This record gives sequence, C-alpha cells and structure tokens, in this order.
Amino acid sequence: MATLNSVGACRSGFSLLLSSRLYKTFVCPKLEYVLAISTLLKQDIKVLESIQDKCLRMIVGGHATSFTIVLKHICNLPSMKFRADVLKAKFCIRSRFLPAQFLLSLLHRHHTIYSSLVSLGKNNLLSHLPPTLKLRSPSAVKNHFESIREAGFATFLQSNTQVLIQACCPVLGVDPILFLPASCVERGCLIRWRMR
Repeated sequence: MATLNSVGACRSGFSLLLSSRLYKTFVCPKLEYVLAISTLLKQDIKVLESIQDKCLRMIVGGHATSFTIVLKHICNLPSMKFRADVLKAKFCIRSRFLPAQFLLSLLHRHHTIYSSLVSLGKNNLLSHLPPTLKLRSPSAVKNHFESIREAGFATFLQSNTQVLIQACCPVLGVDPILFLPASCVERGCLIRWRMR
C-alpha cells in the first residue's frame, strides 16, 4: 500500500475510485491470502480491520484515528470479517464437490476430528444457505452472500446514530459521486457534501 501511495494512490494523486480499486486489486488479495483456511479469533479480525483502515487512511490522507466507515461504504468495500466468512464459505462449498479420492476428501472422511472443514463450516454465511440454492452456480451463491450483506447493512443503519453514515446513499454499491468528472478539489468537496 505504501508503494501504491507513493505512485499516486493518495489524496493529491489518483481519484478516490481508482485508488480504492487499486487497493482492492493489489492489497486485498494479500490480506485475504490464507483467510479461506484459517480459523480466526476476534483479535485476528480486529488486526485485519485495523490494517484495512490504515490502508484506506493512506488513500485519503486521514489521521491515525479517523473513521473509515463512510469511506468503505462510498467505495463499496466490505469488512474483513465479511470477506473472511465469504472465503471460508466458498472453500467449504467447493470441498463438498471434490472427488472422493482427493486428499482433502479422504482426510475429512477418515479423520473428521482433525479436519479443518468442521471448524471452517461453523460460519454464519454457510449456515444461512437455503437448501434450494444451487451450490454449483457461483452467481447464485454470490447473489445470496450479497443479499446477506445488504440485510446486515440495513440493520447496521437502523442501529447506528452516526450522522455521516446516515447521510450516505442507503444502497450498497460504489457511490455515483465517484463517477462524476471532477478535479481532486471538486471531488473532495462533493464527497464532503455527500457526508453531510
């Protein structure tokens, strides 16, 4: 992220949309590398969230304690906890359709107590999968996960009293303000106006 920041993923460089996409393309995969097969503690999730917040603050030039909730919402960046749950759920779904002679299938079938699939399967997203959902269809699974994320965001909006997040667009997605042609100064004013 420091390298991206030095070449223009900062407040005075690229647009916020491009900077957030660069972050999502190059930095997020490094943060998410082992999440699909790791059982994470709450403190691990907090560390990952703080790393993501630090990277986003580098993009906008925020100070060390500035909030990033609005920035994540405007750029449509999910929390690291949600990403970890999605990756674990996808890993477990794919493992169900592996041939019986694969090592993972053999380990899970013969040594269930040592199998990591048991602990990875204790996942909120995986437990909310309807039985009628076609698990072999990646688009159906993705749409289901997005609907869970939207429901979670609606609940978050109802319980949250922060003025900035309440003033944002109530739909998950990249904010249309980021697509308007504008200079860095004008876009900064538009984003501040959006957050009021």
